[in-house]
Amino acid sequence: MNRHNHCLKKEKLLTLVLFVIALAVLAGFVPVRLSALNGIAENALLEAGADSVSVGGVSVKLFGGLRVEEVKTYKRISGREEYRANISSIDVSCNLFLAAVWVLTKPSLFNPQPQRRDLFLEVYQTPFEIIGDGCVQMISAWPCKKLVINNADIRFFERKKVGISARGVSVKLGRKSKKLHGRIGAREIKIPSTAHVEDFSIRISADGAHMNLLDGKGALFGGKLSVKAAIDLNSASLIDGKVNIDKFDLEKFCVQTSFSPGRMSGLFSMEAILEHSGVGSLAGTFDSLKARGSALVTDLRVENLPLQTTFIANFVSPELKSLQFSEVKGDFTVSKGKFRFKELIGRGDIMSFKSSGWVGFDAQLDYEFEGVFSKEFASTLSGFARSSLEVTDDGGRRFKCRIGGRFKKPRVEVDRSVYSRALRNLFR
Repeated sequence: MNRHNHCLKKEKLLTLVLFVIALAVLAGFVPVRLSALNGIAENALLEAGADSVSVGGVSVKLFGGLRVEEVKTYKRISGREEYRANISSIDVSCNLFLAAVWVLTKPSLFNPQPQRRDLFLEVYQTPFEIIGDGCVQMISAWPCKKLVINNADIRFFERKKVGISARGVSVKLGRKSKKLHGRIGAREIKIPSTAHVEDFSIRISADGAHMNLLDGKGALFGGKLSVKAAIDLNSASLIDGKVNIDKFDLEKFCVQTSFSPGRMSGLFSMEAILEHSGVGSLAGTFDSLKARGSALVTDLRVENLPLQTTFIANFVSPELKSLQFSEVKGDFTVSKGKFRFKELIGRGDIMSFKSSGWVGFDAQLDYEFEGVFSKEFASTLSGFARSSLEVTDDGGRRFKCRIGGRFKKPRVEVDRSVYSRALRNLFR
């Protein structure tokens, strides 16, 4: 009887030990939510430079990592610039016990910094340097296996108006062979008056010095966008890359960007090779950006653009306020903040043209333009206007001019030969 009781006690003790072990293991994998961690996370973000922060919750798993939910941050850059970032959740996959050991072996982490870094300001001013630093830290932090950011919204403001914004941003990064690999996506990216990209996704491979962006795909005003690039993070410069746009809808562009004055419709396609650019070319302005490529617009229709409403265009014919071209195409280069066309050719029923010149990122332009009116259209011009233009072999009318100024306020200088013919015909 005593032997039976002794065996029973052993079984109970073993069961209790196994139960304790099971609880310990379970505690390592089941998330534990502690409200005290919210304050720690908020203080960490404030120390990093945020002006205001709120964190919805923090949960930890000893062998799984941690999750931070409903993160809202605000940063004021200047009297007219600010940005906000709202993130549904941030997941860091790691063994917290090993991570604690790793932190303890890094005495530099506990040394007081000579000057507090405003990381939120640095993200705005020097984003590529911060990305490079982040890559180095994540690669060296061997207990951390993966970083996942879900459903982030980022909005930049200037004078209280929304500027560049990104919605539905997701980031998935993992460490492998001393590099970070993963994918970045966004449901929507808006650049006011310029671009509206939807369902964008790009693959990333990075170390502390370089970043490769591969297989970038998205929708751009009803067309397809594809991107790849290599970036030097230390110098914030582009190494090389490629951008393709296929059948970008100009009418959608006009509607969604509130393009004014005038209207355009047609399908725009472009292939561009991005070339090595100077130090800091990706840090702010794009004046150092270099590229070469070709552009094509099919079924182009333009109405009431500033160039079409100039005095000289109205003098020739009011019908020039609406023009159609079966195609417009040309090869270009990009340098010193300007798109340069050696020859841009357009073919239309009323008018065909060829031109050469440049248009800047600041909307300034300078083009040598030669247009030819069809015989049928030329016959509808006033006698004075028709006789002022050069006769072509097929009975059409040719003219030359120079177009300068800005896109919204162009300046047209008609070739002297037009004035000479006009004067001769005036006194004939």
